[in-house]
Amino acid sequence: MIQKDFYYRVLSSTQFEHSQKERAIIPVRLKTPFQERDEYFDEKSGAWLPLSPKNTQKSDFDGIFAEYADPPMRPKPLNFSEKNVEDMPPKKINDLLLRHNAVKKWHFDKQYYTDEDGIKKDFVEAAFESDFDALTLSMQFIFFEHDEKTPETPRLQEHGILFDVKNGTISFSNIDKWKKDDEEDDTAKKAMEASKSRNVNAYSFLAISIFLQKIETLLPKSLLLVAREKLILLAEKYTGLSMQEQREKIPKKKLLRSLYKLTLLPFEPELCEVLYSLKAEHEKIRFKPHRNDSRVYNHFCKKMHIKSHRFLRRTYDEKPEKLLTYIMIKKCGFKDVNLYNRVLSDDESCKVFDWIRGNTLKTFCTYSIKKRGELATMNTLLKNSNEDFGEMRDAIGMFAQYFKFVPETLRADILRDGFTTFNHDALSNI
Repeated sequence: MIQKDFYYRVLSSTQFEHSQKERAIIPVRLKTPFQERDEYFDEKSGAWLPLSPKNTQKSDFDGIFAEYADPPMRPKPLNFSEKNVEDMPPKKINDLLLRHNAVKKWHFDKQYYTDEDGIKKDFVEAAFESDFDALTLSMQFIFFEHDEKTPETPRLQEHGILFDVKNGTISFSNIDKWKKDDEEDDTAKKAMEASKSRNVNAYSFLAISIFLQKIETLLPKSLLLVAREKLILLAEKYTGLSMQEQREKIPKKKLLRSLYKLTLLPFEPELCEVLYSLKAEHEKIRFKPHRNDSRVYNHFCKKMHIKSHRFLRRTYDEKPEKLLTYIMIKKCGFKDVNLYNRVLSDDESCKVFDWIRGNTLKTFCTYSIKKRGELATMNTLLKNSNEDFGEMRDAIGMFAQYFKFVPETLRADILRDGFTTFNHDALSNI
């Protein structure tokens, strides 16, 4: 079964009108201080004609009116000074007046070009197609394209995203021009390349996530919520489970990223934040999930030798990345569950294990635990974590790198006082 839904922007509004049939879009320009009249673009004649109640009642107008607003265009600077106007020739005075008017229009367009929600008025339509057999959600977002060579001729441009829940993939169409304003970057190119890869990894996940977060700012929140519900319905069919919890958990921000995670791992979408993180990549944490595994979280914990309990599961539900923090604490040789809970309960404490490379931290912890035990070692690590963290990270790195050359007296100072500025400087002089 295939279900199609169309959403059209209501003229001069942030609202979108739902329709189950596709309708033609008729560009209109509304009267402004820089636009003399209300007018519509006549496709047959290729000209802008007056818009009035009389002519809009004709049978030709079987469509949706959509505002074609001028994008803000910064005027080019004059090639002469604006001083001494009284001595200027008529042509320069005319050029000066034209530029002053262009500057006023530029400032007006900057305010007028977006709606009250900050979305460009150029965004006029969204088309959703849910395939309940193939378990795919196709989303087409339609914008007016402004061509500097033919600014008087409105053209529509489609940008597409396809979520494939059955196969756990995402694909894009015509996204090379999908960017904010006139900025130059390669996020779209990286996302397109990453989507073509058969295997998901930290770098492809990051590239696609960055792009999704970026374009989300260009789309109305109301339509993203529609997309969320449609994808959840597909995920419910795939898993055979109710996704009410997912409806409540998916945040209001990073919605497209959340839909991508739901596509990758329908049974445990937040595990993507663990498996495909750069931290997991750097620490060589390897686990290949089975998408149809309803107990994938438990199987991951089993492979990582994690004794999952209620507190850890709740912590993971609130912030999935803390599962990696747990792994790093374990890698450093700690066994006391109370110390695990102490760190996981405090974001500042987590930084020690999240932001310091595991091998360097493990070197210090192995040495310290053997000398003074787990509690004293943890106290030493957390003692200076709220101060200059960069300095602390640097000091731990030097301690591991030059361990054989660190004097016993300095080792004792570090075990007692932690990685203070004094001990950092002493390590840097080795």
